[in-house]
Amino acid sequence: MRKIVLLAIAVIGLLAGSMVGEGVTPLSATAACSTKAYVTNQNDGTVSVINVADGEVSDPIPVGNNPFLVAITPDGTKAYVTNNGDGTVSVIDVATGVVGDTIEVGDGAEPFGVAITPDGTKAYVTNNGYSEVSVIDVASDEVIGDPIEVGGYPPGVAITPDGTKAYVTNNGVDTVSVITVATGEVSDPITVGNNPFLVAITPDGTKAYVTNYPDGTVSVIDVASDDVSTIDVGDGAGPVGVAITPDGTKAYVTNYEYGEVSVIDVASDEVIGDPIEVGSYPHGVAITPDGTKAYVTNRYVSEVSVIDVASDEVIGDPIRVGDGPFGVAFTPCAPVPPAPPAVGGTVSTDGRTVTVSGSGYAPASTVTVSIASTPLTLGTATVASDGTFSAAFTVPCTVAAGAHTITATAGSESASTAVTLGACAAVLSFTG
Repeated sequence: MRKIVLLAIAVIGLLAGSMVGEGVTPLSATAACSTKAYVTNQNDGTVSVINVADGEVSDPIPVGNNPFLVAITPDGTKAYVTNNGDGTVSVIDVATGVVGDTIEVGDGAEPFGVAITPDGTKAYVTNNGYSEVSVIDVASDEVIGDPIEVGGYPPGVAITPDGTKAYVTNNGVDTVSVITVATGEVSDPITVGNNPFLVAITPDGTKAYVTNYPDGTVSVIDVASDDVSTIDVGDGAGPVGVAITPDGTKAYVTNYEYGEVSVIDVASDEVIGDPIEVGSYPHGVAITPDGTKAYVTNRYVSEVSVIDVASDEVIGDPIRVGDGPFGVAFTPCAPVPPAPPAVGGTVSTDGRTVTVSGSGYAPASTVTVSIASTPLTLGTATVASDGTFSAAFTVPCTVAAGAHTITATAGSESASTAVTLGACAAVLSFTG
């Protein structure tokens, strides 16, 4: 049985997905979000970092041998990468982009999956070679306690949103083990499909979705009762990765053999729409924290496809990464700072009327417009709900013609622009 399981890993790369909730704080789909995707490149021992805002890829970060999966702490400071080939876990300092620590989990352990508790204190690592789970203390980056024995050759792990349980897929015995986080105790295994790979848990903690590669199915575990239902994604599809949107409405499943992604409606547990064509041999899938995009690693073309979650269509060109992209995870959503105030001014043909327009101000605030060089207050304007304003002001003739700086200020927000004023028209006087 051991050789059969390892052959499957070698042929298909096995579990390439990143579990939803691994170090990611879900936000609403409307929130402005700054985040980066960490992609493990199995064949060249690196991690690529993609800036989601512009698709730019940074220089690859060297890690260990055969990096499989990656999880990021909820505070976004560390990325944990399992190195299946050398029995270690690399810890990347997200701020510097370098490996800070390398944690030994055991020679021959073949670490595979990794998930971090919602409170950010522990990382759970599945050791496919030992049929165990190692627990790492995130503060010290040291393995704590004895390994937890689970079923045969575990690849995937996901932790419930309340942080109380860890679900582990046992690829060699077609079961899922459930670990109580507080005690390390393991419940009776739950029988699922054939050779289960990845597991992802809904944001409300009610369901666990498990991909079964040989069956072409996804098992759905009712977390409260341990009852299991089955979703068919296609005979021979080879489902591998699974990720759930932050709002809990959809599950995205990579079909390795078909080069497609199936979308499951979580409420009905039915496949919806046509499969989404991505790149060759898709493995990992993860959803951006704002819920707007799904990133899919395409194993044999060294690319990442991006799916628009609203339309379920691939958008843009594939993103080139390292050799053999495997897992993917996102940094937590960081609010995008608003654009700083900006202002512009135009002068009318008479040379003395200035129209001042601005953006980036607090809605409903009052902007005071002045000529900084005098100084002279020209007047005020009220900012609209979109942060903009526009108003015209007549500059008195006491202000000389030539270049001047117009400043628009509302509280601590201020911006300036340069204008050139014309001369005032001459006034003729008559004496009787």
